[in-house]
Amino acid sequence: MAYRRCNCERIPTERKNWQTNIQQNKVEKKEEEVDAVVTKRIGSNITFHCRYNQDEATIKLYWLKNTGVTAENNETISARSRYVSRVEGDIYSLTIKDIIESDEAVYKCMSIKQHFVSYRLVVIDPPKITRTFPPHSQPITTLNEGDDIFRMECQAAGNPRPVITWYKKQNSKHDDAITTLATNTSSYTLFNITKDHKGKYVCKASNEFGDVDEFTFTINIAFQPRITQISEDQLIAHGDSFTIVCVVASNPLAVVKWFKVYSDDEDDDDDNDVNDNNNNNNNNNNDSSTITTTNNDDACFQMKEYFDFHTK
Repeated sequence: MAYRRCNCERIPTERKNWQTNIQQNKVEKKEEEVDAVVTKRIGSNITFHCRYNQDEATIKLYWLKNTGVTAENNETISARSRYVSRVEGDIYSLTIKDIIESDEAVYKCMSIKQHFVSYRLVVIDPPKITRTFPPHSQPITTLNEGDDIFRMECQAAGNPRPVITWYKKQNSKHDDAITTLATNTSSYTLFNITKDHKGKYVCKASNEFGDVDEFTFTINIAFQPRITQISEDQLIAHGDSFTIVCVVASNPLAVVKWFKVYSDDEDDDDDNDVNDNNNNNNNNNNDSSTITTTNNDDACFQMKEYFDFHTK
């Protein structure tokens, strides 16, 4: 039986040892010590510099990303053209363009014989709020007074991982008039809904580098009308004038009507509608209705409320 002779190229001992070292590095999972740590934002550029000995000029130089060869002398090994290496005098450099999250790694400048310098690249991805409930398309949410529970949600992405903090803006002209509600949670819940829950709630995402992204939820509370102030009974002489004042709180604004109720010995007609007053210029949801009349008869005025109240 005839055997064919294999004309195989013998791998140089130095190259073989180099490959063995790479395989050993792959097994190591501990965080390596490096000469410098560099932080860069996503989308920016970075150039690492390596000064080598002049007697190394005749052999190959390498840039390693973690355990894989990224660049060899002036050749870019990476499939991405974002990695560019260059030799100028005794400086061997590696430039990474348009940094992405996967570029975060340890980069080493080496020759077959010697390790020159190493860098750890930390990629910063500024916090960005990616999802909210209620969604961005619904900036104002109306709740009914007496509802049991309502939960707001806020999710964010970034590197380092963002911390989410919840604030409530107070009814003040100053932007710094806020109250911290919760920290390091992606949701905030309101229980037993009352008028006091009305306001602006802010979800703020931040990280240790000071980057911030935020979203504001506006909560409106609808509640049925209630009389908050009314004039006391008055004894009026014939021919005198008198004024009755009634203040109503509601949201949305109540429609207020005044009626005159006659005594039994007067006309049996239905109650007379005296006045309608829908004051739409009051921002505090208080409808102040005033009626002034001159009457020679003793009379009692009764106020009735009509409220367009929708339950979702």
